[in-house]
Amino acid sequence: MNSELLQKKILLQRVHNMLKTISGIKVIEICENIKITDKIQNYYSCEKVPDLKIACNSENIYGFIIENMHLVNNMTVYILFESIPVKVKIMVVSTAVKSLWNTYHEITIIDENMTKVYEIGFDSRDEYNYLFDIFYIKTPE
Repeated sequence: MNSELLQKKILLQRVHNMLKTISGIKVIEICENIKITDKIQNYYSCEKVPDLKIACNSENIYGFIIENMHLVNNMTVYILFESIPVKVKIMVVSTAVKSLWNTYHEITIIDENMTKVYEIGFDSRDEYNYLFDIFYIKTPE
């Protein structure tokens, strides 16, 4: 077995293990062949101004995420795990958000049409707040 294939298998196993820890979602498909991060405009830019901020000690983080990511029960979205999009149905939005946030303290959601990305987490642009960003996915020309 070559090294590249082994690395891919290890990554997929890691994603499977991560998914087992998340409540409130139903996995539809692991989209291992979709390379989405290369298509997200300004995704790795440190110069991007965050769309919103919330204090790291905020007690309303779950509500903030649900409201700003426009999440509802029975919604189909992609969640990015280790740069691999996983198509899921959000069964119970409050449970899913709490489970994702408490496990990873970062959430990246891609809409079902794969045109818009919502991300909340901590990064070097601001050391005192969680940053909420909206990105757009480049469409083929």
